[in-house]
Amino acid sequence: MKLRVSLLIILVLAGTVAFWRHAPPDTTPPEEPAPRETSIPEPVLEQGVFEAKVLANVPSPNQGIIAEILDDATYVRPGDLLARLDEEEILNKIESEQLQLEQHEESLESEIQEVAVLTNQYARVAQLEIAELKHAELRLEQAQKPLAEDEARLLEIEIELAELDVEEDEELLSRQQELVSRSFAPASSLEKPKRDLETSRAYLQEKRSQLDLAKEPLPPEEILTRQSEVNKARDQVERSRSLHERELRIQQLKIEGATMRVAQSNATLERLDEDLKEVRITAPVEGLFLAIRKYSWGARRWQPLGVGSQVWGMNLVGQIVDPNDLHLRVMVHETDRKRIQPGTQGEVFLTAFPGKGYPATVTSVTGVGQDRDDLSPVHQQAPAVNQALFLAILEVELPEDLPIKPGMTARVLLQPEETE
Repeated sequence: MKLRVSLLIILVLAGTVAFWRHAPPDTTPPEEPAPRETSIPEPVLEQGVFEAKVLANVPSPNQGIIAEILDDATYVRPGDLLARLDEEEILNKIESEQLQLEQHEESLESEIQEVAVLTNQYARVAQLEIAELKHAELRLEQAQKPLAEDEARLLEIEIELAELDVEEDEELLSRQQELVSRSFAPASSLEKPKRDLETSRAYLQEKRSQLDLAKEPLPPEEILTRQSEVNKARDQVERSRSLHERELRIQQLKIEGATMRVAQSNATLERLDEDLKEVRITAPVEGLFLAIRKYSWGARRWQPLGVGSQVWGMNLVGQIVDPNDLHLRVMVHETDRKRIQPGTQGEVFLTAFPGKGYPATVTSVTGVGQDRDDLSPVHQQAPAVNQALFLAILEVELPEDLPIKPGMTARVLLQPEETE
């Protein structure tokens, strides 16, 4: 059995070698490489909106609520009223600021009057304290120098006059007593002469004591006491002066603050007056007025500004455009962005005038994609594609008699350049 299998294998090998030796040669020519084909890119079909050339942006000069606004797509001339802001809020602010200004002015006048009061009070107090200081200095001076001859003589004259007064009063009392003893006058008539005599004697005794004290030198303790009185009076004058200067400084600061508040209120009123003049928003140039559209999350659609809309300073209220200078706005998907470049040719089919295409050329394409929420209302209504979109502007060759208006739509068939 093994021998049969071995013979069979040998026969198969021998037949294969014989067939190889006697087989005819292969004369089939080698295959040539396939020629390179040029790919023609598929056209890009998009939806576009005609937009007019912007002649001027119309910002809101201040924040506020729109109380009046011109109808959208109204033709205007320079100076025409486009919108008016609600002036009630500004008028309320003016009224409130005027009340504050009156309060600040009253406060300023009160502070100025307080300065006059403080000055008068200090003048009276200073006059009294300076008089006391001078009196104390005079007493100290008298204590430190001996009694002069003329001063001693004056005291002696005063004593002599007082002695004469006593003698006169004694003589009057003696005559009145004699009249009473003879019953020519009542006993009560003696009271006045007695009082006058007592007063004259007391005055005489006082003058004699003064002369005695003046002739004797004061003890050192008395001189120190009078020096202390002078120092005390001088310190009081200085304290009053410092206190008055401090009070004046405080009042000056209060006056300065009140003056600044008055100036601030006046400046605020001037600014509010200017704001009141700017509630009217007028057209700077001639053209078609288009109100700015805002996306309303409540309505979930784009809406033009209307009465009651809130605007902020320098926010756009609208635009003035040239309705006769139109271009086509197209949103290109990001998958087609690299194939669409400035200069790309296309054909435009108008929605309002079907049946004919018009040549168009891409003039610009944005380099940054836009989110769907930033798109215009027409593109907002398009189905979501989960792609970023790029804005392309096209110039369309339209007949002059074709009544195309801003906002009209068209289909755009863009033909990218051939790529190898």
